Amino acid sequence: MSSLLTTLHPRVMGPLGSGKTNFINRLTGAKEERAARQHKPYTRSVKGFAVNVSKDRQYMFVDTPGFNDTYPTDRDVLRTIAEWLEKNYRGEINLSGIIYTHRATDNQMSGSVCRNLDMFARLCGDRGAAGVRLVTTMWGMVKNTELAEKRASQLENWFWRPLIDAGARHRRFEENSSRCAWRIIEDLTARVAENDYVIL
Repeated sequence: MSSLLTTLHPRVMGPLGSGKTNFINRLTGAKEERAARQHKPYTRSVKGFAVNVSKDRQYMFVDTPGFNDTYPTDRDVLRTIAEWLEKNYRGEINLSGIIYTHRATDNQMSGSVCRNLDMFARLCGDRGAAGVRLVTTMWGMVKNTELAEKRASQLENWFWRPLIDAGARHRRFEENSSRCAWRIIEDLTARVAENDYVIL
């Protein structure tokens, strides 16, 4: 490894079963596990996946347990994430951004998902919102495209509006492919690459 190696750390967060692990699998080339395919709580602990894209550039994708599960609670999840970051990076971590996943197939925003989103927004704050990509997933499973488009607009105009106004951006993970996943990552980290600026 070069001593000038730049490591970017996009963190992937979101409600239970919203496609976080699948998104990272598309980035890393890892195979999808059976539990993940069945939308069961697959990720129970924080996991880091390193990908070297060049001799002087590396990504460390951080997969986190899903919010909105009975156990562990959302507070437990946040504590687990904080402890993992402290253990592995001793407070010197540079987070280049956060991917927040949400199913395009969801018919409505449940109360628990709304609470989760509110907590996520407070976690990011206005200064960190520019490093957030709100990623809708599972477009390949959408049965009514017109309805899904309407839901996406509602997310942008209502539920996600405070984050978007603060600088976050909505991106669609439509193809469930490596190429589509990397386009989102490159969009997220463009400011870091160009300005050597850590967003979060």
